[in-house]
Amino acid sequence: MPNNVRTAILALAAFGVCAHPSLGATLRIGHVKYAYYAYSAFGEVDPLALSDCLEGLVTEDARGNAIAGQAESWDVSPDGLVYTFKLRRDTVWSDGTPVVAADFLAGFRWLFDPANAVEYAYIHFPIRNASAIAGGTMPLDDLGVRVKDDHTLEIELERPTPYFLETLTHATTYPLPSKRLAALGKDALEPESILCNGPFVIVEQDGHRARAVKSETYYARHTVALDEVTYQHTDHTAKLVEHWNKGELDVAFNLPMAGTNLIDGEILAQIEAVPALGVSFYALNLTKPPFDNVVVRRALSMAIDRRVMGAQGLNSPTIEAYGLIPNGISNYEGQAPYRPEWADWPYEERLARARSDMAELGYSSAKPLLLELRYAESGSGTHQPIARQVAAMWAQIGVRVELHGSESDEHFAALRVGDFDVGRFSWIFDYSDPQSVLALLTEGADYNSGQYTSSRYNQLLAGASGELNLRKRADMLRSAEKLLLDDVAVIPVSWLINHNLVSERVTGIENNAENIHLTRWLSLAP
Repeated sequence: MPNNVRTAILALAAFGVCAHPSLGATLRIGHVKYAYYAYSAFGEVDPLALSDCLEGLVTEDARGNAIAGQAESWDVSPDGLVYTFKLRRDTVWSDGTPVVAADFLAGFRWLFDPANAVEYAYIHFPIRNASAIAGGTMPLDDLGVRVKDDHTLEIELERPTPYFLETLTHATTYPLPSKRLAALGKDALEPESILCNGPFVIVEQDGHRARAVKSETYYARHTVALDEVTYQHTDHTAKLVEHWNKGELDVAFNLPMAGTNLIDGEILAQIEAVPALGVSFYALNLTKPPFDNVVVRRALSMAIDRRVMGAQGLNSPTIEAYGLIPNGISNYEGQAPYRPEWADWPYEERLARARSDMAELGYSSAKPLLLELRYAESGSGTHQPIARQVAAMWAQIGVRVELHGSESDEHFAALRVGDFDVGRFSWIFDYSDPQSVLALLTEGADYNSGQYTSSRYNQLLAGASGELNLRKRADMLRSAEKLLLDDVAVIPVSWLINHNLVSERVTGIENNAENIHLTRWLSLAP
């Protein structure tokens, strides 16, 4: 393809201006839609397309590890509080304007502006004054992010944060073109106006489909093997399988498991099950009797036989979870997943103990504890059968369960305001560090649905936040997790598993716990 034609495509600032010709090596990616759009300043842009179009100060390698991105290097002050990033001098937006430090400042200011109410801004609250600014009690000008010059950005933290670089790979820290934003205001953030500074440039965005072409201006374009990528997302597993059966996809990421009835044997054999950084658990409303009683909570946990639940199926490795922090996480060296003593008892012995404890509190099959178990209806179709399994297990210890399934928005709204007894919750880690999940249960945290309160727990997490010695920090975090789970503040059920479908002609995919596979590292066999 002539260079002038490709350059003309890349120069387009809006989608759908003309018919874009197809290029050479084209990868076709599919995935089931997931809750991502709240991260982005750009509205409903396909999340995988966005991660190929935009790049932050830090990006990920093929295994999901944090590496230099738009910043070629950085220095950290001895106290761990000040990060000074040196930006590359050969980075430009897809309209040809340079990427400068002010663009990252613009991105952070948008993120913490209370008018935008970005749900995941809290990930970056270690940045000085970020929490107060997002809460509306301090002006944006007080944010601990400063432009030193066009190619130097300084970020000051409120406390040492060993995982800070990992947080900078998150989509919430992508830059915004500051000059364009100043000229056009929020119109510059409409999906049809998006500019890219990453390895690919989005040229089409149409409902469930997007298309991107290789950037000719990306600083590391020599590492990009593909000429074009198409993205197809859907709301349901069955639809994704249909696209696969028609030969319309080369890769299908994050495939939810609705059961083998949707997937034939041939496809089943192609699915790769990879342990993920994520956990599924039941939140308990600790403000409502009898869930304020640790004996009841422990009995409910003991009665769940995690070995037979088949929560995700399809060749998954062992997924039974008793803790919140899975194997493979960073900054947790020397710590094994939490496991209570009773987890190794025969199930019948656990059941007998749970039944006895409930009987002492007056609950039996004749006089059962009545509770409502809430779960979100999902495209995967797995939540209802799992809830039924749990209800049957709890029936054996004098608990009668009413199931309540609802759409995700309604489900999580009910959990947020405390309108539940027991509610299913899954958490995919935003970054590879125990803090990502343990922070959910601190007092006042948005996702502390059950209102767990422990001054000792909060102290351990606060102390870990200021500890630069990673071994000591891991010990503190483990103590916090043990305290939380000895209190049965939540009931962990299963580790999450990533399921991917990958064509034999695709190379460059390296399995990793975060299931990060930037298209920059992929290629197609001849």
